[in-house]
Amino acid sequence: MVIRRFKSCYAHHSASRRVVEQVFALQKVGNQSALFELADLLKVKFPEKLKAQWGWKGPPPDFSKYFPDLIVSNLKDTTKQDFGLDSEKWSEWIKRNLKD
Repeated sequence: MVIRRFKSCYAHHSASRRVVEQVFALQKVGNQSALFELADLLKVKFPEKLKAQWGWKGPPPDFSKYFPDLIVSNLKDTTKQDFGLDSEKWSEWIKRNLKD
């Protein structure tokens, strides 16, 4: 249920800070399902500009690059692996090496 709620947030990624919070929350959950969701987020084409209301000292100039970089950083920190922006390779590794 938690994962489903996160999915709805970034499916409507209108609030940039909320997406960031969800990425970190998925990393904190850290199980197979949560990391599959992070890997799937690498397939999302985020717009360059998003609404950046609260919580930003200065929003990134390009959210279409910021979010994928943030997701990869979180995946790398959690798994100690590096497959760059390749969602399929991340998913394969997660499937082979992690359980819920």
